[in-house]
Amino acid sequence: MWLKQVSWFDMRSNLLLEGEALEEALSQKQAYKPHATQSRSLGWVSPLGEGHPLCVESGSYLWLAVRIDQKLLPANVVKDVVAEKLAEQEAMQGYPPTNKQRRVMKDEVTLDLLPKAFVVSKKVQVIVDHDNKLLMVDSTSASVKDVVIDLLRQTVGSLPLTHYIEQRTAISHVLKNWVTEPPEGIDIESEYTLINPNDVNAKARVTGLDESAILGHLSQGMTVSQLMVQYHAQLKFQMTDQLDFSRVKFLNFGEEEKLDDPIAQAMADFSLTVPYFTQIIKACKTWFPLEQTEEEEAVNVIE
Repeated sequence: MWLKQVSWFDMRSNLLLEGEALEEALSQKQAYKPHATQSRSLGWVSPLGEGHPLCVESGSYLWLAVRIDQKLLPANVVKDVVAEKLAEQEAMQGYPPTNKQRRVMKDEVTLDLLPKAFVVSKKVQVIVDHDNKLLMVDSTSASVKDVVIDLLRQTVGSLPLTHYIEQRTAISHVLKNWVTEPPEGIDIESEYTLINPNDVNAKARVTGLDESAILGHLSQGMTVSQLMVQYHAQLKFQMTDQLDFSRVKFLNFGEEEKLDDPIAQAMADFSLTVPYFTQIIKACKTWFPLEQTEEEEAVNVIE
Protein backbone atom coordinates (compact mmCIF):
# COMPACT_ATOMS: atom_id res chain seq x y z
CA MET A 1 0.00 0.00 0.00
CA TRP A 2 1.58 3.23 -1.18
CA LEU A 3 -0.04 6.36 0.23
CA LYS A 4 -0.03 9.33 -2.13
CA GLN A 5 -1.30 11.88 0.40
CA VAL A 6 -1.62 12.10 4.17
CA SER A 7 -3.36 14.37 6.66
CA TRP A 8 -2.65 13.75 10.32
CA PHE A 9 -3.93 14.51 13.79
CA ASP A 10 -2.61 13.98 17.29
CA MET A 11 -4.85 11.71 19.37
CA ARG A 12 -5.36 12.75 22.99
CA SER A 13 -5.82 9.07 23.90
CA ASN A 14 -5.87 5.72 22.15
CA LEU A 15 -9.07 4.25 20.72
CA LEU A 16 -11.60 3.17 23.34
CA LEU A 17 -12.06 -0.18 21.57
CA GLU A 18 -9.55 -2.78 20.49
CA GLY A 19 -9.35 -6.35 19.26
CA GLU A 20 -12.65 -8.18 18.82
CA ALA A 21 -14.64 -5.28 20.28
CA LEU A 22 -13.26 -2.93 17.63
CA GLU A 23 -13.87 -5.43 14.84
CA GLU A 24 -17.47 -5.85 15.99
CA ALA A 25 -18.02 -2.08 16.14
CA LEU A 26 -16.61 -1.67 12.62
CA SER A 27 -18.88 -4.43 11.32
CA GLN A 28 -21.93 -2.50 12.58
CA LYS A 29 -21.05 0.38 10.24
CA GLN A 30 -19.91 -1.39 7.09
CA ALA A 31 -20.09 0.29 3.71
CA TYR A 32 -23.32 0.02 1.71
CA LYS A 33 -24.65 1.42 -1.54
CA PRO A 34 -26.72 4.61 -1.13
CA HIS A 35 -30.45 4.11 -0.73
CA ALA A 36 -32.81 5.44 -3.38
CA THR A 37 -33.05 8.93 -1.87
CA GLN A 38 -29.46 9.15 -0.59
CA SER A 39 -26.84 11.08 -2.52
CA ARG A 40 -23.97 9.55 -0.55
CA SER A 41 -23.15 6.77 1.88
CA LEU A 42 -20.01 5.60 3.64
CA GLY A 43 -18.84 2.79 5.87
CA TRP A 44 -15.97 0.48 6.70
CA VAL A 45 -14.41 -2.06 4.36
CA SER A 46 -11.37 -4.26 4.78
CA PRO A 47 -8.17 -2.57 3.56
CA LEU A 48 -7.11 -5.98 2.24
CA GLY A 49 -10.31 -6.67 0.32
CA GLU A 50 -13.47 -8.69 0.79
CA GLY A 51 -13.26 -11.59 3.20
CA HIS A 52 -10.51 -10.06 5.32
CA PRO A 53 -10.74 -8.30 8.72
CA LEU A 54 -12.00 -4.73 8.81
CA CYS A 55 -9.14 -3.85 11.15
CA VAL A 56 -5.66 -5.03 10.17
CA GLU A 57 -2.90 -4.86 12.79
CA SER A 58 0.76 -4.39 11.95
CA GLY A 59 3.04 -3.73 14.91
CA SER A 60 1.74 -0.63 16.69
CA TYR A 61 -0.40 0.34 13.70
CA LEU A 62 -4.07 -0.28 12.98
CA TRP A 63 -5.01 -0.19 9.31
CA LEU A 64 -8.62 0.65 8.44
CA ALA A 65 -10.40 1.72 5.27
CA VAL A 66 -13.55 3.72 4.53
CA ARG A 67 -15.53 3.43 1.31
CA ILE A 68 -17.45 6.53 0.25
CA ASP A 69 -20.14 5.95 -2.37
CA GLN A 70 -21.28 9.12 -4.13
CA LYS A 71 -24.12 9.35 -6.63
CA LEU A 72 -23.32 11.34 -9.75
CA LEU A 73 -26.20 13.61 -10.71
CA PRO A 74 -25.00 16.24 -13.22
CA ALA A 75 -26.26 19.73 -12.38
CA ASN A 76 -27.16 20.44 -16.01
CA VAL A 77 -29.45 17.39 -16.09
CA VAL A 78 -31.29 18.58 -12.98
CA LYS A 79 -31.45 22.11 -14.42
CA ASP A 80 -32.97 20.96 -17.72
CA VAL A 81 -35.64 18.79 -16.07
CA VAL A 82 -36.51 21.54 -13.59
CA ALA A 83 -36.84 24.09 -16.42
CA GLU A 84 -39.17 21.78 -18.32
CA LYS A 85 -41.39 21.15 -15.31
CA LEU A 86 -41.47 24.84 -14.34
CA ALA A 87 -42.62 25.72 -17.85
CA GLU A 88 -45.42 23.19 -17.52
CA GLN A 89 -46.38 24.61 -14.12
CA GLU A 90 -46.43 28.18 -15.47
CA ALA A 91 -48.68 27.17 -18.34
CA MET A 92 -51.03 25.41 -15.95
CA GLN A 93 -51.29 28.16 -13.31
CA GLY A 94 -51.06 31.14 -15.65
CA TYR A 95 -48.17 32.98 -13.97
CA PRO A 96 -44.46 32.34 -13.36
CA PRO A 97 -43.62 30.00 -10.48
CA THR A 98 -42.60 31.69 -7.25
CA ASN A 99 -39.14 31.27 -5.74
CA LYS A 100 -40.56 28.81 -3.22
CA GLN A 101 -42.15 26.75 -6.00
CA ARG A 102 -38.80 26.72 -7.82
CA ARG A 103 -36.99 25.43 -4.73
CA VAL A 104 -39.63 22.75 -4.12
CA MET A 105 -39.50 21.68 -7.77
CA LYS A 106 -35.72 21.36 -7.69
CA ASP A 107 -35.90 19.20 -4.54
CA GLU A 108 -38.58 16.98 -6.07
CA VAL A 109 -36.68 16.54 -9.34
CA THR A 110 -33.47 15.69 -7.45
CA LEU A 111 -35.27 13.03 -5.42
CA ASP A 112 -36.84 11.62 -8.59
CA LEU A 113 -33.49 11.39 -10.39
CA LEU A 114 -31.33 10.07 -7.52
CA PRO A 115 -32.39 6.40 -7.93
CA LYS A 116 -31.21 6.56 -11.57
CA ALA A 117 -27.83 8.17 -10.82
CA PHE A 118 -24.50 6.38 -11.24
CA VAL A 119 -22.56 5.54 -8.08
CA VAL A 120 -18.82 6.26 -7.85
CA SER A 121 -16.83 4.70 -5.01
CA LYS A 122 -13.75 6.10 -3.29
CA LYS A 123 -11.62 4.22 -0.78
CA VAL A 124 -9.87 6.18 1.96
CA GLN A 125 -7.15 4.55 4.06
CA VAL A 126 -7.10 5.31 7.80
CA ILE A 127 -4.10 4.50 9.98
CA VAL A 128 -3.84 4.64 13.76
CA ASP A 129 -0.36 4.68 15.30
CA HIS A 130 -0.97 3.66 18.93
CA ASP A 131 2.61 4.13 20.10
CA ASN A 132 2.75 7.75 18.96
CA LYS A 133 -1.00 8.50 19.31
CA LEU A 134 -1.34 9.57 15.68
CA LEU A 135 -4.26 9.37 13.28
CA MET A 136 -3.43 9.46 9.57
CA VAL A 137 -6.02 9.85 6.81
CA ASP A 138 -5.35 9.19 3.14
CA SER A 139 -6.87 12.49 1.97
CA THR A 140 -6.16 16.21 2.07
CA SER A 141 -9.79 17.15 1.30
CA ALA A 142 -11.39 18.88 4.30
CA SER A 143 -14.83 17.42 3.54
CA VAL A 144 -13.47 13.88 3.20
CA LYS A 145 -11.44 14.16 6.40
CA ASP A 146 -14.51 15.44 8.27
CA VAL A 147 -16.80 12.56 7.29
CA VAL A 148 -14.11 9.92 7.85
CA ILE A 149 -13.29 11.22 11.33
CA ASP A 150 -16.97 11.50 12.19
CA LEU A 151 -17.50 7.88 11.14
CA LEU A 152 -14.58 6.79 13.32
CA ARG A 153 -16.03 8.68 16.27
CA GLN A 154 -19.46 7.18 15.74
CA THR A 155 -17.83 3.74 15.63
CA VAL A 156 -15.50 3.87 18.66
CA GLY A 157 -17.02 6.63 20.80
CA SER A 158 -15.17 9.75 21.95
CA LEU A 159 -12.02 10.57 19.98
CA PRO A 160 -10.41 13.90 20.99
CA LEU A 161 -8.02 15.07 18.28
CA THR A 162 -5.55 17.91 17.95
CA HIS A 163 -5.10 19.75 14.68
CA TYR A 164 -2.97 22.71 13.60
CA ILE A 165 -5.04 24.37 10.87
CA GLU A 166 -5.34 27.58 12.90
CA GLN A 167 -1.55 27.93 12.88
CA ARG A 168 -1.07 28.28 9.13
CA THR A 169 0.55 31.71 9.45
CA ALA A 170 3.29 30.44 11.79
CA ILE A 171 3.80 27.31 9.68
CA SER A 172 3.99 29.39 6.48
CA HIS A 173 6.64 31.59 8.08
CA VAL A 174 8.80 28.51 8.80
CA LEU A 175 8.31 27.23 5.24
CA LYS A 176 9.43 30.63 3.98
CA ASN A 177 12.66 30.28 5.96
CA TRP A 178 13.20 26.83 4.45
CA VAL A 179 13.83 28.44 1.05
CA THR A 180 17.31 29.44 2.25
CA GLU A 181 17.75 27.34 5.42
CA PRO A 182 16.01 23.96 5.21
CA PRO A 183 16.34 21.64 8.22
CA GLU A 184 18.72 18.72 8.21
CA GLY A 185 17.51 15.92 5.96
CA ILE A 186 15.27 18.19 3.86
CA ASP A 187 16.17 19.17 0.29
CA ILE A 188 14.01 21.82 -1.37
CA GLU A 189 12.76 21.20 -4.91
CA SER A 190 12.22 24.17 -7.23
CA GLU A 191 8.43 24.11 -6.94
CA TYR A 192 6.46 26.46 -4.69
CA THR A 193 3.01 27.87 -4.15
CA LEU A 194 3.21 31.47 -2.99
CA ILE A 195 0.37 33.51 -1.51
CA ASN A 196 -0.25 37.05 -0.38
CA PRO A 197 -1.12 36.79 3.35
CA ASN A 198 -3.41 39.82 2.98
CA ASP A 199 -5.31 38.32 0.04
CA VAL A 200 -5.76 34.54 0.04
CA ASN A 201 -6.95 34.68 -3.58
CA ALA A 202 -3.60 36.10 -4.67
CA LYS A 203 -1.83 32.79 -5.25
CA ALA A 204 0.89 31.73 -7.67
CA ARG A 205 2.44 28.35 -8.35
CA VAL A 206 6.01 28.73 -9.54
CA THR A 207 8.42 26.08 -10.80
CA GLY A 208 11.94 26.12 -12.13
CA LEU A 209 12.93 29.47 -10.60
CA ASP A 210 16.24 29.76 -8.81
CA GLU A 211 16.52 30.78 -5.16
CA SER A 212 17.16 34.45 -5.91
CA ALA A 213 13.98 34.72 -7.98
CA ILE A 214 11.92 33.15 -5.21
CA LEU A 215 13.47 35.49 -2.66
CA GLY A 216 12.47 38.38 -4.89
CA HIS A 217 8.82 37.33 -4.67
CA LEU A 218 9.09 36.85 -0.92
CA SER A 219 10.63 40.28 -0.45
CA GLN A 220 7.49 41.77 -2.02
CA GLY A 221 5.31 40.35 0.75
CA MET A 222 4.48 36.90 -0.63
CA THR A 223 4.83 33.88 1.62
CA VAL A 224 5.01 30.11 1.10
CA SER A 225 1.87 27.98 1.40
CA GLN A 226 3.23 24.84 -0.30
CA LEU A 227 6.62 23.57 -1.36
CA MET A 228 8.02 20.34 -2.75
CA VAL A 229 10.69 18.66 -0.63
CA GLN A 230 12.77 15.51 -0.42
CA TYR A 231 13.10 13.79 2.93
CA HIS A 232 16.48 12.08 3.48
CA ALA A 233 16.48 11.16 -0.25
CA GLN A 234 13.86 8.51 0.60
CA LEU A 235 10.66 10.17 -0.51
CA LYS A 236 9.45 13.33 -2.18
CA PHE A 237 6.25 15.13 -1.24
CA GLN A 238 4.51 18.48 -1.19
CA MET A 239 4.35 20.06 2.26
CA THR A 240 1.52 22.51 2.93
CA ASP A 241 0.93 25.19 5.55
CA GLN A 242 -1.66 22.83 7.07
CA LEU A 243 1.09 20.19 7.46
CA ASP A 244 -0.60 17.92 4.94
CA PHE A 245 1.57 15.79 2.67
CA SER A 246 0.49 15.33 -0.94
CA ARG A 247 1.92 14.08 -4.23
CA VAL A 248 3.99 11.58 -2.25
CA LYS A 249 6.54 9.60 -4.22
CA PHE A 250 8.88 7.05 -2.66
CA LEU A 251 12.39 7.13 -4.12
CA ASN A 252 14.55 4.09 -4.74
CA PHE A 253 11.71 1.80 -3.70
CA GLY A 254 9.92 -0.92 -5.58
CA GLU A 255 13.02 -2.65 -6.89
CA GLU A 256 12.60 -5.64 -4.58
CA GLU A 257 11.14 -8.82 -6.00
CA LYS A 258 7.35 -8.89 -5.59
CA LEU A 259 5.73 -11.59 -3.49
CA ASP A 260 3.37 -14.08 -5.11
CA ASP A 261 0.73 -13.57 -2.40
CA PRO A 262 -0.98 -10.16 -2.94
CA ILE A 263 -2.04 -9.96 0.73
CA ALA A 264 1.51 -10.61 1.92
CA GLN A 265 2.72 -7.99 -0.57
CA ALA A 266 0.20 -5.42 0.71
CA MET A 267 1.31 -6.04 4.30
CA ALA A 268 4.97 -5.78 3.29
CA ASP A 269 4.32 -2.47 1.52
CA PHE A 270 2.46 -1.17 4.57
CA SER A 271 5.27 -2.13 6.95
CA LEU A 272 7.87 -0.60 4.64
CA THR A 273 6.23 2.77 3.89
CA VAL A 274 3.94 3.85 6.74
CA PRO A 275 6.71 4.27 9.37
CA TYR A 276 8.21 6.99 7.18
CA PHE A 277 5.10 9.11 7.72
CA THR A 278 5.43 8.66 11.48
CA GLN A 279 9.05 9.84 11.21
CA ILE A 280 8.07 12.94 9.23
CA ILE A 281 5.20 13.81 11.57
CA LYS A 282 7.48 13.54 14.60
CA ALA A 283 10.00 15.74 12.79
CA CYS A 284 7.26 18.31 12.09
CA LYS A 285 6.83 18.74 15.83
CA THR A 286 10.44 19.88 16.04
CA TRP A 287 10.45 21.94 12.85
CA PHE A 288 7.32 23.98 13.58
CA PRO A 289 6.16 25.96 16.68
CA LEU A 290 2.95 23.99 17.14
CA GLU A 291 0.33 24.71 19.79
CA GLN A 292 -2.34 22.11 20.40
CA THR A 293 -5.90 23.01 19.43
CA GLU A 294 -8.56 20.43 20.14
CA GLU A 295 -10.98 19.69 17.34
CA GLU A 296 -14.66 19.75 18.20
CA GLU A 297 -16.38 16.40 18.01
CA ALA A 298 -19.13 17.51 15.65
CA VAL A 299 -21.01 14.90 13.64
CA ASN A 300 -21.81 15.33 9.94
CA VAL A 301 -25.02 13.59 8.93
CA ILE A 302 -24.82 11.61 5.71
CA GLU A 303 -27.85 12.38 3.61
